[in-house]
Amino acid sequence: EGLKPSDVEGAGEFDFVFASDCLFFERYQSALVHTLAVLLKPGGTAIFLAPTRGKTLGKFVALAESRFHIEQSERYDEEVWAAHSKALAEQPETYKVDIHFPLMLT
Repeated sequence: EGLKPSDVEGAGEFDFVFASDCLFFERYQSALVHTLAVLLKPGGTAIFLAPTRGKTLGKFVALAESRFHIEQSERYDEEVWAAHSKALAEQPETYKVDIHFPLMLT
């Protein structure tokens, strides 16, 4: 949480920040929320793709909601949804939704 806007060239100017599968280290979640606040311009959007991984996604959402409006989507892309559905049907012993299927947070 020591990151300051003066530490980052272009801080507060980003329209979008994209991240994937980076929420499972709970000890860094608060710093990640702070970093988003530093990077995004007013009205900017963060897009995260991450599985639930137990309670880690939910804990991140709870932290992020203190500074951002969060929307969670499960069916955000038909190709991803088709692959997810196929894996559920064909690989029930190895395909674990909790760690393999990313939800989208915006």
